[in-house]
This record gives sequence, structure tokens and C-alpha cells, in this order.
Amino acid sequence: MAKRTVPLLPGQLNAHVTTHEAAAGDAVISCATWCTEGLAALGHPELTLTLRRPDGSDEDTLSLDAIRFFVGVHATATEGRALGVGTLGEFPAGLFDGSEPYGFVCVHPGTARDPVAPARGLRVVVLHRDELALASTCGPRRVLARLARAARCAPFPTWWDAGRPSVAHADDTGSMLMEATRLRVLQAAAWREGDAVTLRVSPATREGLRAAVAQVREAPSFALVVDAPADADAWLVWSPGQRNVSAASRAGGAVRKVAGGFVLVARGEGEPVGGHAEDGFAFAFDDEARGALLDALATGGAFERAPGPRSMGLRLVWEAPEALPEDVPAARYRGVEALAGLGAHPTVDREAFTLYARAVCAEIDAHFAETWAEPGHDLMVHVELHPKRRPSASVALRPGFAHPTVNGLCARVEAVPAPEVTGPAVFRVEFALWGGAG
Repeated sequence: MAKRTVPLLPGQLNAHVTTHEAAAGDAVISCATWCTEGLAALGHPELTLTLRRPDGSDEDTLSLDAIRFFVGVHATATEGRALGVGTLGEFPAGLFDGSEPYGFVCVHPGTARDPVAPARGLRVVVLHRDELALASTCGPRRVLARLARAARCAPFPTWWDAGRPSVAHADDTGSMLMEATRLRVLQAAAWREGDAVTLRVSPATREGLRAAVAQVREAPSFALVVDAPADADAWLVWSPGQRNVSAASRAGGAVRKVAGGFVLVARGEGEPVGGHAEDGFAFAFDDEARGALLDALATGGAFERAPGPRSMGLRLVWEAPEALPEDVPAARYRGVEALAGLGAHPTVDREAFTLYARAVCAEIDAHFAETWAEPGHDLMVHVELHPKRRPSASVALRPGFAHPTVNGLCARVEAVPAPEVTGPAVFRVEFALWGGAG
């Protein structure tokens, strides 16, 4: 893994570029991840974009494309226009190694765990043109979930591979969503937890929803097309011809929240009927329940229906979406403690020992400056000096499991020039890595 900084607009915008490998199913691919620095000064989220590099090539052939994109975003940000979670857009023709225009969607970074990119700002996911059309019609969640299943990388593959096939299908027009009046609601999410579905809508969208609801009251069915919560564990996925319920999930993790891309409500009679449908949730309510839900959406009111014999429950909550995370330093110094050597009978010069401890801390800082991981960890580095022996270092992590970013740290610490000692001199230093263990 290598990292470099590319000045895009001197004094205004930089990109930190990390070349690395990523797991794509059973394969390992070479990538370059671009993280901006400078958009936040304009009130715009920083952006992260990962591009697959050609096999066997050391050159980042798409660098100019990434530069053009970021510079273009900077120009629009100076005009007060900003990308946000769920924003769909189109690149100019020729960008990212394609003769036809590609599209993109901006995603909350909390939904993707990336060992080389900090969870901050927005993650930019490049789409084929027909995928962009599908995302515009049925929501980005449909496209992202299919990508996750195809690449076996949930909640979606973070990298752009110009050679991958599109996940859009000609038969997508047969989706139940195409028969409903669709309302795409930004800053909204839907998920199943237990035997109930939660529809979370941001209070900021209330005015827009009031006008939209008036247009669907007489429709036979309507669908709220939404995103996934940032803390989802699994994501419903559907393709034409699929009959069973399917979801993409991270390997080895417990599944508590299953995210869907829409909540569809049709006219029904008698007891409610509802549950999983394609890659979302569908309900049939009688006129009273349907009207109560529409009234709640129009006025910002409450709505809840308990699970029944033939239906999952449905609950509407008005809450702001998860905030975009801010930059967190890879390593934050917490403190140092001398355990031996500075007592009543010192074995080392105090000033030399202090300067040495500072040099060790600087080396730890430098080691983690080019890494990122989650969740956060607490780190303790234990250093011992003995006469006529090279320094020895050991590390301990909390929550307690090994992490590859620590590899090589002890060797770097032990290589720091140490002062002479006449007896044991021992200290430990503590850091919070990537925000700490909490």
C-alpha cells in the first residue's frame, strides 16, 4: 500500500491517493482510492472515490478523470451547490474509460467498511448509464444491492471497474414498482427489525411530502422509494425472475436490521397484508389505515400498525438521518506513563528519556497516518530499555483482537535511537486509534 498527495487546486483542494488491494469475492484486485481535502472549507462534504487499476499496471490510468471530477465538484461547491446522500448525477462522456457517459450516486460512508478510507464525507459510487436510469426510477438501493450480490461485497463494492457488466435488466420494467405511483424521498430509510418495518422520514422533508401526498391519494398504489439506514446489517436484493426473498449481508455478522429500498402501499380490504416484496416492503391496507398513513405523511404525525396474522407491523417515525461523520485522526495521543527508570535512583537521564518518549510517539503517529480501519481501537505500546540491549516493544489492543495495521509497529518503535541506561527504564504510551474503542 502506498499513499501520495495530489494538489488539484493549489491552496484550495488536494486529493490523498492510496494504491492498495481489495477483496472482490475470491479475487484480489488493485485499486486507487482518492480522498479529497478542501471541500469541507466550502461547507461541502469531502468525497471518496475508488477506481480499479488495470491488472499488471502500476499506472493509475484514470487519475485525470478523478481530478476532473473533483475539480468540477469544487467549482459547484463555490456556487453553494452540494452533493448529498442519495444524489444521482451523470459524468461527461469519456470519463472513467468509457465512450458513453457514466453516472454516479453518493452514499453515506457508514454503509461501507473500507480499510484504507476513513468513514467521512460521502462515498462516490460510479454506475453504468442504464444503472443510473434504474436508480432514478426505482431508487439507488436497488442498484447497490445488486452490485453487492454480484461482487459478494455488502453493502456494495466500493470500487469502480469499467469492465464489469451492468446489473440493470431489460425486464426491470416488470417490477411491481413500475405499477405504483412512486415518490422518491431523500433522507428517508426503511428496514425490518423482528416482525415490524420501520419507515424513518426526516422532518426536513415534511413540506415537500405534503404536496406529494396530495398527488397519490387517489392512486391504486403508491411507493415511497427510500435509502437504507447507515447501521443496517443486511440489504434486500431482487432481480427480474427472482421468486424468493434474498438479502446481501456482511460475512460472519449478526443480522438485526434488514434494509429495503421502498415501502409500497396498495388498497386492500379487511385485515392488513404485508411483508417483504422484491427488494422492499409492500402492504395492502383498507381505506382507513391507508388514509391514516397518508395523513401522517402529510402532517408530520404518527402512524403505527401492529403485526397481524398476515402482515408485518409498520411504524412511521420522524427522525433526522445519520449525520455524515467528520474526519477522525488515525491516532490520537492519550498519555505516557514511566514505569521504571525515573525513581529515587534513576537509570536514565530524565530529559533524554522524555525526548525519546516523544520520538516514539511521533513514530507511532507516522505509522498510522496512512491507515484506516473500523471500529476504533485503544492502543497501548510498552517499551523497555536495558543496558547493552536494543529496545524492546510490545503492543496491546482493545477490544483485544489483532489487526493488520499494527504489523511492523514494534519494529519501527525499536528502531528509534534510544538513550543510554544503567538499568531498566520502562514506559508505556496510549493512543486512541480511529476514534478509540468507545
